[in-house]
Amino acid sequence: MILLFLFGVWRSPVARFVRDEEAVGSNPITPTSFTSTRQSMQFYTYILFSKSTNRYYIGSTNNLERRINEHNSRHTPSTRNGIPWQLVYSKGFDLKFDATKFELKIKKMKSRIFIEKLISEAAR
Repeated sequence: MILLFLFGVWRSPVARFVRDEEAVGSNPITPTSFTSTRQSMQFYTYILFSKSTNRYYIGSTNNLERRINEHNSRHTPSTRNGIPWQLVYSKGFDLKFDATKFELKIKKMKSRIFIEKLISEAAR
């Protein structure tokens, strides 16, 4: 009996009652979802363009408006020379991982043609 107790096979009547009792407010058919209350597409991959340097900047963020303001207020060292930056493309994602993955995909292409094609397809 001691071995059965150690391996959890034997339970007291109280333990069985507490374990088998359904929690108040739970619905076993529909599990609780924490994502249902949050806004969809909380993360973004974005492309900025600078007319003064004729260059693109690719990034990802969870707050697009704040991030563009940071770029245009010389907060980001890599974009200080290109002010003013214009948002020319953005794509929303539910997960930060997906936004970062897409950002890296664009950067890995190292192609202005690919970037401009992406922008033009989104404009349609």
